[in-house]
Amino acid sequence: MVALLARLALWPRRDHAREELAELLWPNVDVGTGRRRLRQALSMLRVILEPPGKDPWPVVQADRLCVRLIPGAVACDVHHFETHARAGRREAALATYRGELMPGFFDEWIHDERMRLAALHDRLVGTADIPIGTVPSAAPTGPPAQSVPPPGAAVSAHWPPLAAPAYATSYFPERAQVERLRRAVLSHRLVTLLGPGGSGKTRLAVHLAHQLQASTATHPFATATASPAGWQGPVVFVPLAGAQSEEQFLAAVQAALHIQATPASMENLLTRLEGQRALLVLDNVEQLCGGAASLVDTLATRLPLLHLVSTSRLRLGLDGEREFLIQPLPVPPARGALKDAADSPAVALFVDRACAVRGDFHLSERNHQAVIELVRELEGMPLAIELAASRIRAFSLAHMLNTLRSGASAPGRTPGLDLLSRPQQRPALQSRHASMQRTIAWSWQQLTAQQQQLVGAMTAFPGGCDASMLGAVRGADDVGAGLEQLHAHSLIREQATEAAASTLDEAAGAEEPLRFQLYVPIREFAAAQFDPQSHARWRRRQREWAIGWLSAMPATPPLAWVRSELTNLGAAFASAADDGAGDDAARLVWRLQALHEGVTLPASTLAHASAALHHCADPSLRSRGCSALSPWLLTAGDTPHARRLAEAAIDCAPPDGAVRAWALCALAHVHWRGALSAASAVQPWTQEALRIAEAEDDPDLLGSVLTIVSLVRWGLDGDAEAARASSARARAVWEASGNRLGVNLARHNVAVFDFRSGRRTQALDSWDEIAAEAEVLQDTRRLAITNSARATALSEMRRWPEARQALRSSLRQSWQAMRLYDVAYDLWNLPRVLAHLREPEDAQCLMTFAAQLWQQRFGTLDRGDWRHVAKVERMAALHADKRTLAAAAARGRQMPLAEAVALALRE
Repeated sequence: MVALLARLALWPRRDHAREELAELLWPNVDVGTGRRRLRQALSMLRVILEPPGKDPWPVVQADRLCVRLIPGAVACDVHHFETHARAGRREAALATYRGELMPGFFDEWIHDERMRLAALHDRLVGTADIPIGTVPSAAPTGPPAQSVPPPGAAVSAHWPPLAAPAYATSYFPERAQVERLRRAVLSHRLVTLLGPGGSGKTRLAVHLAHQLQASTATHPFATATASPAGWQGPVVFVPLAGAQSEEQFLAAVQAALHIQATPASMENLLTRLEGQRALLVLDNVEQLCGGAASLVDTLATRLPLLHLVSTSRLRLGLDGEREFLIQPLPVPPARGALKDAADSPAVALFVDRACAVRGDFHLSERNHQAVIELVRELEGMPLAIELAASRIRAFSLAHMLNTLRSGASAPGRTPGLDLLSRPQQRPALQSRHASMQRTIAWSWQQLTAQQQQLVGAMTAFPGGCDASMLGAVRGADDVGAGLEQLHAHSLIREQATEAAASTLDEAAGAEEPLRFQLYVPIREFAAAQFDPQSHARWRRRQREWAIGWLSAMPATPPLAWVRSELTNLGAAFASAADDGAGDDAARLVWRLQALHEGVTLPASTLAHASAALHHCADPSLRSRGCSALSPWLLTAGDTPHARRLAEAAIDCAPPDGAVRAWALCALAHVHWRGALSAASAVQPWTQEALRIAEAEDDPDLLGSVLTIVSLVRWGLDGDAEAARASSARARAVWEASGNRLGVNLARHNVAVFDFRSGRRTQALDSWDEIAAEAEVLQDTRRLAITNSARATALSEMRRWPEARQALRSSLRQSWQAMRLYDVAYDLWNLPRVLAHLREPEDAQCLMTFAAQLWQQRFGTLDRGDWRHVAKVERMAALHADKRTLAAAAARGRQMPLAEAVALALRE
């Protein structure tokens, strides 16, 4: 709070951006935490400076963007000191000086101000007369980095012009990142721009150097009202890619500064830069293999007005070093629209470089999805995107995608890295960027054998991991220090896990562990460095970790936490299929069965799990695995496969007991939901399953059986009250076990049967409560299904606009999670609503599409279903002619799924 007040008081006439204040005061926290701390500090500051009373005197003024002091509300002795100094009143200035600024505070910006004011005081002490206007002083509205330097530090003709590399290609920076770096360089004297090879460090540093040089030209030292956004001083770019020793480092800096003295020495640099406010951009300091740190430290320590920016794959490890981790280019969302792709810097970079190779290439409706997938696969890494674009003449987008994806699962081979290389060797000066393989190899050679082994173990976790997870695979306890070292080498990146943090904290009551992830090209490179036996050991231990992790789930599984591990779970199923570890796969899918309603498994994971189950030798274990997997396959739209697995579960199950009950429940679920059998055919299975479940001490089993019993009960004779009673009983079972997900599922079914019984208002109120609980539990499927049920109820009540809105909300959520069953269900119900809203063409088109989709993926339509189709078509015919509707139906039969969803969601 004291530092905040000092910052505001030193520049009282300036609007201080909230983000800038948070970054200066708490430089090592994320943006959200910094903003929260700033709000707390402002609140405390107001309590102290503006005590409550009848007529409080306002001091601090703040809005959503900026914070400032009320003019005249605060007096600051620094201003009195500098005012006297500027006016030439030496004695008055010295009398005002109170000694070192804010002793005991070690913030870097405070240190910079402390040094500047101390230097000004020393000049006053050693000078008899100070001519008016020649004493250095901070601009009253500028930050400390913009203070006017002492006489002799002004830009002169002796300073060389900026000699940074000039690129012939366009640059597509992420503006927010450029702005953050600019603020860091202006506010801190030593900034290290960190990132792996190919992340765009040099290009970003060059861009910033030109930007700051331009601001210097616009706002020279002599202008007292210089813009606070500008840099005031020369900018010097120093290329160090070829420097391998301290002597070569010194020679490179001397050359950049046009110093002719030989031999090159630190004293030459200190003499040239002493008393000068300048910015040195040191590019590729990691080439010195650690030798640069002492040289940079000497420059920073001996030259208090000098600012330094270094680009490196390795941290320098110096006191006062401000680390700036470069972020990949932003990528568009998966399955994003053409506009999303066009607005993405990563896509813009790919298209620009692809056009340079193939002049007819352009972004279009036909290829934008493939381009989105490609830049997402490359994680927005600039060099990887450029190298992929350079191969566009020889390889299609689909071929590149398949090659990159195969590289992630092909230890010993590097197809993705082989693709990411330029078709022709570039000049020697730029050869280090000719391939990702060569770029990564340099970093790999800097690692110790133990560090390399740690990277190898991390390849078992494509979705990232924390220290405990990696320790389980590596077989070592102390991996935290190793992760820190790998992060310092820019080989791994810290993962953001805020979405799962709250759920994790509530479920486990523990602080969220730090997670790290390998960049995809680095993972492929590392996988190729180890023998098959090492990979087999890491894969087996990773599966053991996954089984243990799922076994420790609480009664209410934290869905966001589970979703954050879906990539790692997918890797576990893939390795089980490759290694023939069917028992591991069965245990994994069985532990996941309680999450079927809340988590969607990707199609690739389902395929690997199904393949691995064929290798399961234990019949009971295989039955459990098949029972758990079949509902997921049904939700994914693979009804035939779901039915085969459910039948296999019955065949493998013992004649009685919980295993058979689960198999019967799965078989009934697939046949009922997949419209494969009538309720009368399914009822014997549900009754037998209920008899077994009531004798077992398994609340999940009993709750699941009661749920399918209630649905079948409704299907037999439409007895909503009997069905409601079964759902209410399931709710009681899950409440007793503490499973809030199960409780919300049962409450939803009770609401459905309430509506069918005529209690419409009660049902709608219940769905509001269920949706609120689903939000808390982050149960996106329950939220979608609740919206879908609400839409059906609103349709029955003829509230068509509200029904359409609810269906669109449900469809949007289901499509995002790729739950095909739910998508098809919403597309089936929407045409009736559209027909009532007098949108006949869309209604006809989507009805034709939905009927065809349902038959292809979920089974045949019965008479009631065909009556629904006919009714929609009759209503559409009231508002359009036959020819128009025939064309709409033809379009629906040929329409891809993504296009149908886009049509349904169109406003």
